[in-house]
This record gives sequence, C-alpha cells and structure tokens, in this order.
Amino acid sequence: MKKVLFIIAFIILSNPIISNVDILPDFLAYALIMLALSKPTYYDQKALSAYRCARNMLFMSVLRLVSFYLTTVIIDASLSLVFSFALFVVEMVFGIPFIIKLFDYFGDRALKTDNKFALKVVDKFKIVTIVLFSLRLLLSTLPDFILLTVTDPLNDMSRFRPVLIVLAALASLIVTLVWIPLEIVLIARLFNKKESELAKATLDAEVKHKALQYGYKAHKRAFILIGILVLSVIEIRINNLNVMFNTALPLVFIATYLLFLLLKYIKVDKMFYVLCGVTFAQLVANVIARVVTRKYFESYTLVSIFKVSQAETMYYSIIPLLLISSLLFLGTASLMLYLLIKNGKTALEEHTPILMPNTDSAYTVKDYVKKLRIFGIITTALCAVSSVFTPIVFGILPHIDSPLRLQIFGLSLNLYVFQWAIPLQMLFTGAFIVMFIATLTIIYESSYKKLKYAISLL
Repeated sequence: MKKVLFIIAFIILSNPIISNVDILPDFLAYALIMLALSKPTYYDQKALSAYRCARNMLFMSVLRLVSFYLTTVIIDASLSLVFSFALFVVEMVFGIPFIIKLFDYFGDRALKTDNKFALKVVDKFKIVTIVLFSLRLLLSTLPDFILLTVTDPLNDMSRFRPVLIVLAALASLIVTLVWIPLEIVLIARLFNKKESELAKATLDAEVKHKALQYGYKAHKRAFILIGILVLSVIEIRINNLNVMFNTALPLVFIATYLLFLLLKYIKVDKMFYVLCGVTFAQLVANVIARVVTRKYFESYTLVSIFKVSQAETMYYSIIPLLLISSLLFLGTASLMLYLLIKNGKTALEEHTPILMPNTDSAYTVKDYVKKLRIFGIITTALCAVSSVFTPIVFGILPHIDSPLRLQIFGLSLNLYVFQWAIPLQMLFTGAFIVMFIATLTIIYESSYKKLKYAISLL
C-alpha cells in the first residue's frame, strides 16, 4: 500500500505548474505521503519528521490554490505575478527540507532491510529530486518573474508572457518525464516484501489496538482541519465580493467522511446521504449568487441602486439567492454536527466496554449525549442567526450610512440602526465559529481522546 501511495504522490508532484495554476494540485500528493507515513510515525522518528514536513507542504500547496482563487475571482489578475514569485520562495524554503527528511526515512528503511541497491542510490536520488523539484518551481514562476523585473514602461513584455509560459511548460514537461521513472524505480525497489514484513512486525510489537489508535489520531487531524475551515463562514469583502467560500467546509467534511468509511474508522449513516444532497444544492446556490453578484458590481455600484431602476432590480434579485445559500449552509452545519456527535457516541458505545471494563459505559454515553446536546443546540441556533443576517446585511448595505427616520407623535427620530448590522453579523458569526470549535473539542475530549488514553493504560 505504501508503495502505491508514494508512486501516485510523486506522479502528482512531478506535474508542471503554470504560474499559480497547478494542473494536479500538489496538496493531493502531500496528503498521500502523509497517509503512507501515518503508520510508521508510531515507531519511526524519521517517518514522523518527514510526516510533519509533508504537512507543512500541504498547507503551502493549499496557499497556491487560494492565491489562484483570489487573483482570478476577487482581486486584479496582475497580483498573480507577485503571488507566483512569493510561493516559489516559500515552497523552496519548506520543500527542500521536506525532500531531505523523506529521503532520510527512505535511507533508514533501506538500511534496516539491508537493501543494497537502495542504499547505493538513495543519496543520489535525493540530490536529483531536489534539483528537479527546484527546477519545476523555477519554471513555474520564471515567466512571471521576468515581467516583475521589467520596470521600463517602453519595454512592455506582457505580450510575450503566453510564449514564455508555453516554453516554461514544455521544459517542465521534460522535468516530469525524467522525474517519474526515477522515483518509480526507487520506490518499487525500496518498498518490497521484506520491508513490508519488517514494518508490520515492528508495528505489532510497538502499538496495541492499532486500528483504534489510527482512527483516534485520524479524528484529531480531521477535527483540526474542520476547525480551521469553519473560518470560511466569515464575510470578508473585497470590491463588495465575499472572498470566503463557506461551501468548502461541508465539501471537505464529506471527503473526510468518505475516507474514514474507506478506512473503516466509522460506519455509514443515512443522514450522510442527506448531507451530500444539501451540500450540492448549497454549492449550486452559492456559485449562482457569486456569479450574479460579480456581474452586478462589474456594471454598477451601490449608489446605482438609487439612480438606475435596472440596477435596483438586479441588486435585490441577489438577496433570495443569498438567503437560499445561507439556509442550505445552516442545513449542512446541522447535519455535520449531528454526524460528528453521533460518531463520537458510537465510538463510546462500541469501545468503552473493551478499553474501560471498570467504567459504567451506559453512564459515560449518557453523560456524553447530555453534554453534546446542549452544545449542538446552541451552535445550531447561532448558525441560524448568522445565516439569516447574511442576506439582511446585503439588503441594507446601500443604506448603511443613512439613519432610519421615524415619526412618533410628530417627533422625528433618526435611529442609526443600519450601522449596527455588520457588527452584529460579525458578532453572531464569531460566536458560531467559537461554539462550533468548542463542540468539536468537546466531542474529541469526551470520546476519542478518552478512549485513546484508555489504550495507553492497557
């Protein structure tokens, strides 16, 4: 299994990058490498070091995707030149130590299995991989870097950029054709039957209740990832367009859930299928709302609503789309909380009698359900308020600087209600994020961490 994961990962890593466009996103490769190293981290310090470096590179790769999204959807595309060079520097700084740590692990495996071929070539392959990795990144940013260094307005090089990109892509393709066979040869010869048997024997000797430990550790990583992604519900507007994309949260949750099903860490629940349907509907509504919003602000401004009837009609047609998207997000958030809480309960019901035989398992489960029911209700309620506020704020945005004029018994009052809308939205959104992360923490602490601690005492 490790052999296949490493080979696929290196194939993905070797694909050409064109500016900020990664044809096969590298975060997939780093995720596969982390998966391949997950078991060895229990007994091999070199594997743990390589795993941590792969995790850093995964975040760097996600930054490339984010920069592509920002520079093509939200911000001026010219900023992609700066992002391209900055990411080149950052990925070089983190990428070379990652390759060194990974090949140190390869060398250690070759030494322990007395693999003479791997021992002879692993250091050479490490140097070649560093060179090819660096060359691939350099070729990705070279056309952009040339434009950044040209300051003379009379020498406009932008018209040559497509040609430079094509040449860089062709050169990067040559790098790919060299990289893939080299890594396949090394991985195929290193991770043989002898290495697999040694790894299994070491794991059996070092780790008790292996499957449960893997599952609990995987849940911890998944909870951290979900906790980070819940920040996507924050409204950050640039040029009146929301930069954040909250559908990313349920999409990643679904991907993680499917992975856990594949690894048999959890059992499928019927509500998961409902979550998939609601998430798809939310994705469609979100995309349509963004397209219509972008189209409006390409032609009009907020002031246009008071001057052009067509602009007013178009602007307020966006609000129902935002309301539908927000309510669908409320549905996905509620379903995610339900599945998270239920999976924690199932883990306690199945494993408490085995891992904690002297504990009253029925009371443990009852206490867990009671505690999480309160957190789940509060979090869902805050999500509902936050979701409703999104279309409300968008609707009153043109009036945000105008007071609300009221006539009460002949007395004219100016109430500055509109100005409070955005702070209130931020308050409820922040409260939802805090409660969502708190709920994740309580689920992990009351279920998976407790069971993991019980294993350590056996």
